[in-house]
Amino acid sequence: MAEYIPLSLFDVDCVPNINIDGRGGKEQQLISILPAWKRVNAPLYDFEYSSDQCKYFIEVKKQSNLQWFDSGKYHDLSHAELQIVLMFIIHDKGSITNISLINLDNFLH
Repeated sequence: MAEYIPLSLFDVDCVPNINIDGRGGKEQQLISILPAWKRVNAPLYDFEYSSDQCKYFIEVKKQSNLQWFDSGKYHDLSHAELQIVLMFIIHDKGSITNISLINLDNFLH
């Protein structure tokens, strides 16, 4: 697993057209940002990308205020699980204002 995800795996041009207001993870609306990624239903991540050279995993955290984590699922993680990337999506009434990425290892330590 690589340390950085190439920017070419994201389509940030579509961000102004996405509205993520309301309850729920909104992963379906976020697929347009991640066109080369596969949507999965895994306990620790929402999207995965695989090629011959690398494999990446992203957990989406969408929020406009508080309560980002279910802290119980982030204990006793393997080295590979610590490389999962958290994608924080901040929004104001559904309009995305910021997207930040950090892997679990850096975030938890």
